[in-house]
Amino acid sequence: MIKGLFDEPVYAGSGRYLVQEVGCVHDALDYIEASSFHENDLIAKVTWQALSRCLEGQLPVSAARETFYRMLKKKGLLIEPERRQTTGGIQRGMSPCQSWGPGSGDPQQAQTAPSNVRETQYKIAQQDFWHRVVNSD
Repeated sequence: MIKGLFDEPVYAGSGRYLVQEVGCVHDALDYIEASSFHENDLIAKVTWQALSRCLEGQLPVSAARETFYRMLKKKGLLIEPERRQTTGGIQRGMSPCQSWGPGSGDPQQAQTAPSNVRETQYKIAQQDFWHRVVNSD
């Protein structure tokens, strides 16, 4: 496996209509360098440090990816592809919420997931991430 390769790529907005696929730590560092963030931007600085620590082997790749993902989300640069669920997994074209219904992928028969379920799943993932970051040393 290539060192610093993300399990799943992150899609970042580049300009008004461009989307850049970031698939590894090196791509993430290149993206931060190419995007002219202010030198006093604490979020970009911490993200840069996390990515650098990952290359040095001091931080897991998953934690570095999550830090980069959160930075993009905080700055409004994160692009999330639409996905569609089938028997084999998730495909593009439908949000995960639409695939919860009995229609197994048919948008007209699908029901949306309750927002409290999505919020709970997000909070669990967030707690797990921070637990891994704190205990990684």
